[in-house]
Amino acid sequence: MFRVSDRAARQLKAALSESNKPPKACYRVTVGEDNAAIVVDERRPGDAVIKHEGKALVVLDPTAVNKLEDCELDFEDQGLILRDAD
Repeated sequence: MFRVSDRAARQLKAALSESNKPPKACYRVTVGEDNAAIVVDERRPGDAVIKHEGKALVVLDPTAVNKLEDCELDFEDQGLILRDAD
């Protein structure tokens, strides 16, 4: 199952709090053939939702869930990274 580390959740929450995005804004992880990206968006029907402190923080569509099922979004000095959750 796709996971978001506590460090990444704190960083994402802080970034949303500092922005002028709507209250329902969250981050969407998208996938391409050989890459992944994260964009500010809103929750859509069918999305998998990862909550932090009771609020939707990260969403993934079914394709992203399948491709990233064993991955974790983390935060290190260089920023957000996506890694195998093994």
